[in-house]
Amino acid sequence: MPTTQLKFQVIEAFRKRLPDHGIAVSESDVGTAPDSEILVQTYAWMSRHLHSYGTKDFEYVGIDEAHHSVAPALRKVIQRFDAGFLVGLTATDQRLDTLKLEEVFGKYDVELSLVEAIRQELLTPIRAFRLKSNIDLSEVRFNGRDFVNADLERSVMVPSRNQLIIDVLLKYFVESELERKSGLIFCVNVKHAERLAQSMREQGISAESVSGKDNRSAQKIARYQAGDIQFLTTCSLLSEGWDSPRTSIIVMARPTMSKVLYTQQLGRGTRKHPGKEALYVIDVVDNYGFLGSLKNIPWSLHGILGCSAYTPWGNPLEATAALGPEATVLDGLYEGERAIEEIDIFTFEYKYPDHLSDEQLARELFVGTETVRNWVKTGKLVPSVTVPFGRNRLNYHDPSAIPELRSRLGLKVHDETTLFDDFFEFLEKRDYAKSYKMVMMLELLRLVDAHGECDLDQLALGYSQFYADRLAHALAVDKPGCPYDEAYLADLSRVKQSLLQFPFEKFERKRFLYQCKDLNRVSFSGPLWQKLDSPAVSKIRGQMFEDLTQWYSDSGGVADAWRSHWGSPSEVQSREIRGAEVP
Repeated sequence: MPTTQLKFQVIEAFRKRLPDHGIAVSESDVGTAPDSEILVQTYAWMSRHLHSYGTKDFEYVGIDEAHHSVAPALRKVIQRFDAGFLVGLTATDQRLDTLKLEEVFGKYDVELSLVEAIRQELLTPIRAFRLKSNIDLSEVRFNGRDFVNADLERSVMVPSRNQLIIDVLLKYFVESELERKSGLIFCVNVKHAERLAQSMREQGISAESVSGKDNRSAQKIARYQAGDIQFLTTCSLLSEGWDSPRTSIIVMARPTMSKVLYTQQLGRGTRKHPGKEALYVIDVVDNYGFLGSLKNIPWSLHGILGCSAYTPWGNPLEATAALGPEATVLDGLYEGERAIEEIDIFTFEYKYPDHLSDEQLARELFVGTETVRNWVKTGKLVPSVTVPFGRNRLNYHDPSAIPELRSRLGLKVHDETTLFDDFFEFLEKRDYAKSYKMVMMLELLRLVDAHGECDLDQLALGYSQFYADRLAHALAVDKPGCPYDEAYLADLSRVKQSLLQFPFEKFERKRFLYQCKDLNRVSFSGPLWQKLDSPAVSKIRGQMFEDLTQWYSDSGGVADAWRSHWGSPSEVQSREIRGAEVP
């Protein structure tokens, strides 16, 4: 499970549903205790306690929200167990970073699409309403994955747009004959969610905002689940995994060009529930322009379902379906013309679902992003699609053209089988703009566990202490212009950002290292780590310290204590380096 909240939700579901299948369960049979017959735990917990279990301790392994499975830490958990049955469950097998789940689960087919699940009556029917605003989003930029949030804030967070949403909710779901229904409103950011909820309360609607920054959110969510609060506004807290069958209204107040995000948010309301006739989806439709020659249109319910025919409060999948009692009420309340309207369901992802950005193509070809951009500038490489982004342009490339491109440019194939040789070839180039790569690699080798991973905070702390030690002894930190002063090094979050942006990113781009943001850990790639035996690690460590010594040869050298610190981790866990204890 990705979150603690989802973990307890699943435990409750197991305990409730297993008796329906003739299986008696007690609290000790299903739970979080290490010896539970059915163990339900978060990714983070399993990663930390992985070696408490044998490889054959579990006969069945299930991964909920399985689109996280390519993250290095979770992937290692999955690979640890030799289970007879492995299943991954997700409604969104596409990832925002385009990594493929086939790497973990092998080739698979999407067993049940959203459309098919609705038609088989496994999910609730959906009815759509397109709420048209006069807000102009034609100048909102697209950053390659979604609208730029800062641009959205300026355009979307306006009282008139919020009031349109409130007016629709008042008319159809608050002051109408319909039985009280619960709903979620997805907003641009926390401030938008708070402002909208405040406006709703001022006009007599029961509403609260929830976010990761609000320590009362859990209490508000519980009150919503109990029916005490009618509407919750949020930006992302409830996007994934959270189960609330009572939710009958979804308002998409945040335009998004990410199919993954839209589908996750839509999924919060698709569960069936007693007395739930349909899920009512309200798409807030603004005025859009063009991304160069491409339309600047976000995802909508009709785009997700692949249906272009629209009638207010109609069922996009069953245009001629008979109206139920609730739909009849909504039909009577609607005051406009109910003619079928053809809408444009084009989105960038819909037309170019597999195309690679410059950065993604660079990773595929094992070159730098600037190299790819230079090829584009000089005409060696012609992008399939180009999108304006401020003064710059975003390029997208057809992946089917990669073999021809490799052949034409004389590039080798780089994959898991070549990682070990690629890694040492990369190190031997000694491409050092500053000392950062050497210090990070030495500290990483000191901290990694038997699986080649370590805590990011610990890595950043050890990394910063090297430079802080030089400052404390009036030695040059690095070349002139290095930003690492005393205040900078005392700010761990700032050091982490610097570490990830410069030395780490160079290794990550080549697929040597990975960051697992969910667990705040970094690791060597699995295939590379498997080949890094003791002689190989000693070779890396020797080169890094030799190069670091040469780097500082004219500015005080490197203290012998650091050689010991990095040379034998087991001997230096509590050793003091010039008076500063290293954790």
